[in-house]
Amino acid sequence: MALHIDWSGTHAHDTPTGSKFSQWIDRNVGFSQRTRLKVYAKLAVKIEQGEPIERTLLREAARRAKRRQPATARVLRQIEERIRAEALALPFAIRPFVPADEFLMLRAGDQASDLPGALRRICDTKERTQRIMAAVRKISGAPLGYIAINIGFIAYLAAKVFPSLQTLSEQNHTQSVSLRTMILISHYATVPVAILGLVLLVLMIALVIYSLPRLTGRARLYLEYLPPWSTYRDVQAYLWITGFISYLMIGTPDTEALKIQMYEASPWLRERLSKFESLMIRESLPLPAAMEEAGFRFPSADIIDDIDESWGGEADYERILSLSKSWIVDIEERAVEQATAIKILATTITILISGYILVLGTSIGTEMQPR
Repeated sequence: MALHIDWSGTHAHDTPTGSKFSQWIDRNVGFSQRTRLKVYAKLAVKIEQGEPIERTLLREAARRAKRRQPATARVLRQIEERIRAEALALPFAIRPFVPADEFLMLRAGDQASDLPGALRRICDTKERTQRIMAAVRKISGAPLGYIAINIGFIAYLAAKVFPSLQTLSEQNHTQSVSLRTMILISHYATVPVAILGLVLLVLMIALVIYSLPRLTGRARLYLEYLPPWSTYRDVQAYLWITGFISYLMIGTPDTEALKIQMYEASPWLRERLSKFESLMIRESLPLPAAMEEAGFRFPSADIIDDIDESWGGEADYERILSLSKSWIVDIEERAVEQATAIKILATTITILISGYILVLGTSIGTEMQPR
C-alpha cells in the first residue's frame, strides 16, 4: 500500500441554500454537535408522542430565534422546508448539515421505522466519544503549556538577566562557558522565534487534524501506533460498527451495507471498508475474518474477537450493540492512558530543561569569580 492522501472533502452532502460562508456558519455554529444532540433528543420524544417532525422543527426554530440563535433557527427552518416542500424523509432533509455517520444511522433507523431509536443511539455514541475527546484535550493541553513556560522563562532571562551578566563578564575579563551557553540559548528565545514556533505548532496541529480522515496507506498504519491517530481509529471503529449493525438489523446484506457506508465515508474509512468488501466477495469470508485478514487493525483485535463470537444471525446484533458500550469504555481508558503518558513525558522534559538552566546559572556564578 503506497502513501496516499485524498485531498477531496470527507463528506458528500446535498447543497443547502446560502453563500459558502453562511453555509459554514450554519453547519459549524448553528448546528454544532452540542446543538444537534439536543435537537435529536427532543425529536425522539416528540416522534414517539406522534407529533409531526415539521411541527417540532418549527417550534424549536422559533424557540431558538427568541434566544438569539439565528443560525440554529435558520438551519431548522431549512430542514423543515426540505421535508415539506421536497417531500424528503428526515435523514435526507438533514443530510447537508450533519456528518456522514449520523446520516447513515438516521437512514437505517428510518428504514427500520425506528427514528427515535436511531436518534437516541446517535446521542449515546456522540456523548461517549465527546467525553473521550474532552479528556484527551484536557490532558494534551498540558504539554503545550509546558513548552510555553520554558520559552517564556528563557526569554525573560535573555531580556533581563543575561545582558548584565555579559557586561560583568567583560569587565572582570572572565570567560564563562556556562554564560556563553545561556546566551546562545537566549538567541533562540526571542519574540520573533517564539511567534514562528507558535505558527509552526499551529500548522502542525492543523495538519494532524486534517490527516485524520484523509491520510491512507502504509504510513498511516505506522502512525496508528501513536495518538491521536490511534484514538481516532478506535473511536471511528466504534461509530462505524454501530452504524453498520443498524443496517444489518433492518435486513440489509452485509456487503450492501458496506457499499452504502463507503459512499459517505472519509477516504481513510473508505480504504478499510473497501478492503473488507473485497475480501468478503472475492474470498467469501465472513466480516470478522475479513477484518482480521485486511491487516488494518480496524477495529482492534479485542473488538474483532467479540464480533466473531456473536456473528451469525439477526438475534446476535442486539448483543453486539450491547457489547459496544464496553468497547467505548475501554477506548476511553486507553485514550486517557496514552494522553497521560504524553503529559508525563512532557513534564519530565520540562523539568530536565529547567534543571539544566538552573545548573548553568549556578555554574555562571562560579566561573565568573575573578582568579
